[in-house]
Amino acid sequence: MRAGRTGDTRKSLLVLEHLVTALLEGQFPVGTRLPPERELCEVTGVSRTSVREALAVLTMEGIVERRHGSGTYTKSVQRELLSRALSLLDNSDDPEEIFEWQQLIEPSVAKLAARKATIADFDRIAAALDAMRKAVANHNRPAYSRSDRRFHLAVAEACGNSIVTDQMTQLFLLMNRKEWRRLKAYGILSEQELDYLRRSLAFHERVVAAIRDRDYERIDREFADHYTLVHEVVFEGKAGSP
Repeated sequence: MRAGRTGDTRKSLLVLEHLVTALLEGQFPVGTRLPPERELCEVTGVSRTSVREALAVLTMEGIVERRHGSGTYTKSVQRELLSRALSLLDNSDDPEEIFEWQQLIEPSVAKLAARKATIADFDRIAAALDAMRKAVANHNRPAYSRSDRRFHLAVAEACGNSIVTDQMTQLFLLMNRKEWRRLKAYGILSEQELDYLRRSLAFHERVVAAIRDRDYERIDREFADHYTLVHEVVFEGKAGSP
């Protein structure tokens, strides 16, 4: 584990403390726009990931709201909400470390599944993929997330290795924690959500095809492209990315 994990988390808390203090002092009354992420990075001296994590907490608590193409605006300055927001980053895991582990484990699991999957395994993977398609058709993000986990666990189970399945389960436990979910939700604006689900589904469909073909290079390439897009929306906030 990276030695700076606690320090990285504290940086997010410092940004949050900076913003909460400014809100309490009346620097950003309800309805006013907060400084852009780039400016907050310069003022606080931290990375964009730390700034985005702090803003994600404020967004999920209803203190600020994002407006597509416009910026982030103050929605509430209630002391109770601001106090609760500060408590949410205590002892949290670093989302970038979770993402790094995801990038290490998922492609390797898919390649092992390509070697060992049986017809029954592919049936379970196909069933999970079908549930993901239905979730997209219904624009049901919670159902999509559940089906996504079911998909990756089915791929892990196709490896026929209990350690692999346990590791994938542990990854999902981390990805279900509030700090990861907050940051991802912040990155995907409501008007971008359906596009995100469709592009995510297309990625999973291509991965299944690569697993069936035992095309290890294509598996690596598909995951690498997908992770680039996820990093852009979750950690960099590039508009229009899933």
